[in-house]
Amino acid sequence: MCNVLLAVPDIEDNRFLKDIFINHFFNVTFLPDVKHSDEAYRIINEEQIDILILDLSRAAELTFKYKMKVMKIQPNVKVILLDDHQNADHLQIALRGGAIDYLVKPLQAEECKAAIHRAIVSLNQVSLLYVNHADAGEEKRKNAHKMIQYIHQHYYREDLSLEQLADRMHLHLTYVSRTFTEIVGMPFTQYMQYYRIEKAKKKLRLTDLTVSEIAEEVGYSNLSYFSRVFKKTTRYTPSQFRKVFEGEYVPADFKYVEQVLSKSQLPAHEKNLDFLEVTEEVYDP
Repeated sequence: MCNVLLAVPDIEDNRFLKDIFINHFFNVTFLPDVKHSDEAYRIINEEQIDILILDLSRAAELTFKYKMKVMKIQPNVKVILLDDHQNADHLQIALRGGAIDYLVKPLQAEECKAAIHRAIVSLNQVSLLYVNHADAGEEKRKNAHKMIQYIHQHYYREDLSLEQLADRMHLHLTYVSRTFTEIVGMPFTQYMQYYRIEKAKKKLRLTDLTVSEIAEEVGYSNLSYFSRVFKKTTRYTPSQFRKVFEGEYVPADFKYVEQVLSKSQLPAHEKNLDFLEVTEEVYDP
């Protein structure tokens, strides 16, 4: 489950973005809203943030600075930036600073959906962008969300089953099966398989665990079976995937961003970049 934090002061923009998440990516969890980047920074030692949406329109330079500090502590966070109007300098800083996207107001639904989709996929999570569940009732949506939360919290258990999920939800097995497929767009077993493989891909890229250890950690005690499922899903064996994608990411160019911000028109007391020297323990993915 992706933890999403919106630092968006405009109520309409906030509501617009939340509607997109709820209607197209409901397998996410919202952290309590904040209005500005400094408030977002204050919670990074309390919560893991997977997707962070920041508004540049009121204090761009300070927002960029706090974004950099957030990314130094939680380097895997995917940041989407909003701006009142197209600004070439802001765009360049956003791209060099590791943002997943830069969106200009008025926000367009398709652009927002594409940005969120990229963020979720880059987190090795399952995006539900192309699942059509617009006609589903609110109760079914809420139940499906709870089901997905349960899967994300217990995916590593090999014995995780639809029957267990139904018992946990205190709902009839047939209802759980039909509701999950209708809302999520795929059966329970397929979603769980996709999620487990995405978690395995992340561990292959970012850890030194053996393939066997990773298989165990994502819910497969049979290494041969895990390898077959992995190859069917990704077209690579786990070992091949690790060789091709190990450690693959686009690092943020913090030095460049600091240089640009130091030359900005900020008041002198706000140009001090000392607070970017982070001493906290870096978040371990």
